Amino acid sequence: MKKVLILGGAGFIGSQLANKFSKSCNVTIIDGLVDGTGGSNENICKIQGITFISKYIENVPDLANILSEQDVIIDSMGWTSHLGAIDNPALDLKLNLHSHLYLLECLKDNFKKNSLVINLGSTGQYGSSKFDCVDETTQMLPLDIQGINKVSAENYFRVYSNLYDINVVSFRIPNCYGEHQPYAGEDIGLIGGFIRSGLLNKNIDVYGNDRKRNIIFVKDLVNVIYNITLQENISFQSYNVPCINISIQEIAKQISHLIAQCTVSVEKIPENIEKFDVNGYKLDFTKIYNKISRHEIHSLEQSLNLTIQYFRGKIR
Repeated sequence: MKKVLILGGAGFIGSQLANKFSKSCNVTIIDGLVDGTGGSNENICKIQGITFISKYIENVPDLANILSEQDVIIDSMGWTSHLGAIDNPALDLKLNLHSHLYLLECLKDNFKKNSLVINLGSTGQYGSSKFDCVDETTQMLPLDIQGINKVSAENYFRVYSNLYDINVVSFRIPNCYGEHQPYAGEDIGLIGGFIRSGLLNKNIDVYGNDRKRNIIFVKDLVNVIYNITLQENISFQSYNVPCINISIQEIAKQISHLIAQCTVSVEKIPENIEKFDVNGYKLDFTKIYNKISRHEIHSLEQSLNLTIQYFRGKIR
C-alpha cells in the first residue's frame, strides 16, 4: 500500500485529498493549524486510519525519516488571502514560500527513489495575461504579493527537482470551492463570499461588468491530483488544471437561483481590488490531457448546490 504525506492536510484542499487517498493508501498529515489558513481538526476528524501530526513543518523532529518513507508527498501548505498578503507580506512570505523551501531543504537528502512530490500552486501566478488563452509556457507576471511567492515557490521546486533528481508536479489551480472551504472571516474566496452573502443578506454584490474567472469544484480538483499519481512522473512538470471559465455575474446569478429570494447587485469595483484584478483569460488544458484521460466532472449547478448545503450547516 502506498504511503502518502499531505502537508497542510487539515485545510480545505488538503483534507479533501486526505479523504480521497485514505481509501487506498496509508496517509500521514502534517498541519500546524495556522490561524487564517483554514486548517482545522473538524475537516479530518471523520477520516479513518490517518496519522495526524499537529505541528508546524519546522517543528516536526523526525521529518527526515517521515519524508524518506513516502511514495507521494503533496504540499498543500499555504495562505490564500490576497488582501491579507498585501497587508502582511512577511506572513505571506513565511506561509507561501519559506515553509516550502524548508520542505525542499529537508527533502533533498531524504526522499524515496521514484517518489513523487506535488506542489499546489495557483493561476494567480500568471497575473493579468495579455493573451486570451494561457498555457504552461506563458510568462508569469503576478500582480500581487501572493502571486510573487507562489511563482517563487514553484521555481524552487523546479530547481530542486533538477539539482537533486526529485520528481515534481506543480499544479496551477484556479478559484476552488466546495466542502471544507473557509466560511468565516473576510477572505473566503469568490464563491464562498457570494454564497455567504446570499444566505445571510439575501443579496450578492458583484463588482464590475464583464469580469470572468476560472473555477473548479474541489472534488474535481482532487480527482485530477489523484489521477496524476497513477502515472509515471519524471523530473519537473507544471500543469494547468481543467476548469470552467465563466463570468462572475453568471456565477452570482446561478447561486441566487439556488437560494430562495436572493438578488444580485452590480457595483463599481473597489480600487484596492481593481489593482490586482486579472483579466478573464482561459486556460489551455492540452498538456494535462496528454497525461491523464478526460474525466466526468460535477455540473456547476450540482457543485454549487453541494457548497451551499455545506455553508448552510456552518453559518446557521
